[in-house]
Amino acid sequence: MKKMLIFGGSGFVGKHLVEELYHKYEICCVVRTSTQAKDIAFLKSHNVVLVSCDDLSGPDVAHTIQKNEIIIYLIGIIKETKRGRFEDLHYSNVKNLLEYCKKKNVRRFIYFSALGADTRETKYFDTKFRAEEAIQESGIPYFIFRPSLMFGKEDSSLNQFISIAKHLPIIPYFSTAKMQPVAVKDIVRCVGLVLQRKNSRIYDIGGTQKLRVMELATITTSDSQTLAITPFDSSIIGEIQKGILEANVGLTPTIDGQNIRIAIPPLSQERRQELIALMKQKL
Repeated sequence: MKKMLIFGGSGFVGKHLVEELYHKYEICCVVRTSTQAKDIAFLKSHNVVLVSCDDLSGPDVAHTIQKNEIIIYLIGIIKETKRGRFEDLHYSNVKNLLEYCKKKNVRRFIYFSALGADTRETKYFDTKFRAEEAIQESGIPYFIFRPSLMFGKEDSSLNQFISIAKHLPIIPYFSTAKMQPVAVKDIVRCVGLVLQRKNSRIYDIGGTQKLRVMELATITTSDSQTLAITPFDSSIIGEIQKGILEANVGLTPTIDGQNIRIAIPPLSQERRQELIALMKQKL
């Protein structure tokens, strides 16, 4: 079997990709020492060989690239933290990795970018697009995937949407913002099919329909300080609640039957100034 090395294999997309491909390829996954035990157990249960590397920005990454014919880079963030910046995770690490891939004669480099990266409108998109350029200039055969918002098992779609919204030039209204959500299982199937092709290419991937958030769930207000969210698929109500909590936007959602209720706290003067400053930055 052909050998494949995955960066980000313990993440949301990575796990689905491993499930799709582990019986067709000999897979190695690069993991950090901080990778959770349950994620390690998942990878091992799919016969994945684990390679440890905490720093992808320097020479340490060289030992991870042995005779792997295919490299897949899935690492990405939608919100910067002290531990992770767009510049490092989306671009610099990829640039460094490409240098070692050339030395090891890697046959194919696959990169997960984002739909809209070519607009370069935000730091998120810009770093993704610069990585695309570096890959295309490297001389290594490549496939670049630009997926839309992905959903599936273990996904917190609303959390992802809220986080992405923070990086858009204009903050979208819930009622009018549109997405083309696509199932992660369809994405990984695409990867499996594309791996049979030879010519390098960029793939923009989205769902078949452009949907507003209001078409995924109804959002109503019973009064000026209460939001009610009713998802059309009640099975994901827990994931939506988790997503809102993890988005860290200062709201506490509670499940009430088939609904999620959110009490909107009164705006303090300080919070008003924060929102004004944010709007000035975005507009």
